[in-house]
Parts: sequence; C-alpha cells; structure tokens
Amino acid sequence: MKKITVVVAVVLVALFMFAACSTPAPAESSAPAEASTEASTEASTEASTEASEPAAEASECVIGLNAGTESNQFHNDVNNSIKNVAAEKGVEVLYAVSEFDPQQIIPKVESLLQQGANVIVDFNVNAQVGGNIVDVVKEKGGKGVIGIDVEYVSASGDKSWFMGANNQMAGELCGEAIGDYVNANKDGKLDYLVLFHNSENGDEVKKRMAGAIDGLKNKGIEVAEDQIEWIELGGGGSETTIAGRDKMTAWLTAHPDAHSVGVVAVNDETTTGALAGAETLGREEDCVFASHNVSQVYIDAALSGELYEGYTGSVAYYPERYGEYIVPLAMDIASGKNTDPDTKITVDHVFVSPDMIADYAQAYEDYKAAWTIK
Repeated sequence: MKKITVVVAVVLVALFMFAACSTPAPAESSAPAEASTEASTEASTEASTEASEPAAEASECVIGLNAGTESNQFHNDVNNSIKNVAAEKGVEVLYAVSEFDPQQIIPKVESLLQQGANVIVDFNVNAQVGGNIVDVVKEKGGKGVIGIDVEYVSASGDKSWFMGANNQMAGELCGEAIGDYVNANKDGKLDYLVLFHNSENGDEVKKRMAGAIDGLKNKGIEVAEDQIEWIELGGGGSETTIAGRDKMTAWLTAHPDAHSVGVVAVNDETTTGALAGAETLGREEDCVFASHNVSQVYIDAALSGELYEGYTGSVAYYPERYGEYIVPLAMDIASGKNTDPDTKITVDHVFVSPDMIADYAQAYEDYKAAWTIK
C-alpha cells in the first residue's frame, strides 16, 4: 500500500472517531508560521499595518467568533489565534461553532449578538449564507461582520470586511509550481488542468484554483478552455479527503489517455485524497499536484520522505497568525475608525515544497509555544 493511501486511511479513521465523540477534538499542529525569515517578518502585511494600530479601547469591542469547525487543524489555528491575540489586548471573545451547517449559522450569530457581541467574525466559508449574516448584524445594531477567507455581500449590497487569503496570488503559486515540474519532466506539455472546488465558498475562494491558469502562463504553458476541468466537491467544509479520492478516481478512469494532468485543490485534504485515488489506479505519475494550507496531512507526508515527487508542494496561509489581523480590525470596526469594508486585508503567501518542510514545521512549533491559550 502506497504511503499516501495509508495517510488517507488514517484520515478516514480520524473522521469516524470525531463523529462518534460529543466533545470536539482539541487543536492540533498545522501549518508552520514561518517558511522563511522574510515571511516571518511580514506576518502583518502592509494592508494590515493601519489595522494593527487601532484607536479603539478594548472595552469598546466584543468579538462574536462564529467558527466553522473544531475538527480541522487550519480552523483550530485560526480560532485559537483570535482568542490569543484578543486576550493579549483585553478584548472579550464570545464563541460558537456552526459546523459548516447553513441551518446553524444565522441562529449562532443571533445568539452571539444577544450575548453582547458587536463585531461578528465568521469562519464558515459560506458565501451563500454570509450575506444574510451582514443583514442580521445590521438589523440587530452590531458594528459589522468580518468574513474570514470569503467575501460576504448582502442582497442590499452591504458587505462584510474581508480578512484572509490572497487567493489569486496563492493560485498562481500553484500554477507556477506545476509549470516548473511539467517543463522539467513532461516536455512542457499539459493535457489537462483539473481544479477541485466548493461552490459554497464563493467566487473569491475559486480564484485559489483559477489563479493556477495564470501561474502556468507565467511558466510558458497555455491551457485552452477544453483542457480545464472543474470538479465540484459538494460542500463548504474542509474535510474533503474522501470526495477528492473518489472524484479523482472517477475522472482518471474516464480519461485513460491523459498522461500529464495538473491538479489543484482547495486544500491539502482534498489533494491528499486525489493523490490516493491516482495511486490506487497506479496513475500517480500521470498527475502533478499543488495544494493549499500546508496542513498536518501534507507535513506528515512530506516529512516521511515517501511523498510522490509530483506532489510539488502546498501554499502557506499562516492560520496561526490570523488573529494578528482580525482582532485589531475588529477593534477598529467597533470604534468606528474603520468604516470601509472594500479595503481587504490579505496575508502574504509562500509555496512550501517538501524539501522546505522541516524548517517550516519547526518555525510553526516555536511560534505556537508562545501562545497563552493552547
């Protein structure tokens, strides 16, 4: 059994165990904080410089954090990062978990507002429901909404503030990595570009995959529209390993003559599943993978030394640092200093190849060791 197939089996067992438990799993290690000295010194980007020096008093801001899940490492790092930075600044955080369930999101937000939250921070990555959050917060007298990694626009045109990924940049990094591999190993020829996405995440997150088209162009590889395959994962959550495996298996089976296939997925879990599907068919060498998040499943596979060489790497998002952006932004919203949701705050991204992973993982552990909330 191939290494990545074993990893997927472990993921499936973990998912079953989590579903059987009434208490959510604690946070685990995920994406390292620093892939390079430059990346660590730019943890707060120019876009967030102003937000990092809020005029608001901590007492003016009560954050209502509506988390999407506690079973995913990336989300846990974001949740705990917000709690840690808020504690350092003396900002109260009220907390709820909606489990990516569209039926729970609005009731959870209403509950947070009733408890006294005046700025809602939502990480359910559901653009279809997010606009309703904006309306509810406005109707209830809240100061505003921060959507993490997804842009929320209400029917009336009101918007959330956006903090999260520079999805276009991240997508281009994936495309460039695939392009380098294809140029070096497949004579610069790409038969297909397969892109795994969730419609619920909205158009902003979709750029995370679509940006790969531009990244390939940067490396001299053009792909026509009939060479691009979009595969819907079906659901806005992050635990998409099984869907990635099954849908990649089906796609490869339907394309027996495709021997140079670029694959970009919304996260490492999906990519790991897709690679497992390719390995099951004995067709991993027909594929070149690039992914997002540098989550533990990718770290473990890369550190094992047995990861398929065509898994070129993953884009770092530094979820453990999101609180450095979000809490000051929330304070500014609460005080009225920031009234412009059109100004997006994004992180800087680094593409982390397997040979970078050891240093990257150590930097992450060193960063989290300083947290007061574990």
